Amino acid sequence: MLFEEGQALANAILKDNDVPPAWIMERNHILEEQTTLRAEIRRKWLWHEAKFNAADTAEARGRLTISWDDACLKWHDQIVALNKRITTYNLKRPLANLEIFKLNFEEELKRAAALRWLR
Repeated sequence: MLFEEGQALANAILKDNDVPPAWIMERNHILEEQTTLRAEIRRKWLWHEAKFNAADTAEARGRLTISWDDACLKWHDQIVALNKRITTYNLKRPLANLEIFKLNFEEELKRAAALRWLR
C-alpha cells in the first residue's frame, strides 16, 4: 500500500511538471529508432536498386552488391541491439501498457519491399 501511494505521488509530480516517466521516454526512443531504421532501409534499397538496374558494368554491379550487403549486415546488428533494448523495456513497463514487439530482419526487408540479395 505504501509503495502504491509513493508511486502515485511520483507520477503526479512528473505529470505536474510535464515530465513523462522513464519507461515512456524509453518507449518513445525505441519507436523513433524503429521508424528511422525502417525509413533508412527503404531509402537505401530504392537507391541501390535504381543504381544496380542502371549499372552498365559487372564491376559497378559488384560494388553495389557489396555495398548493399554491408548495409544489411549493419542493419542486422542494429536490430539485434534494438531487440535487446525492447526486451529490457518490456520487462520494465507497467503490465497494463502495451509491449513493443521485437523486429525481425527479414520482415523489415519485406516491409521496405527490399530483397536481401541485390541481383
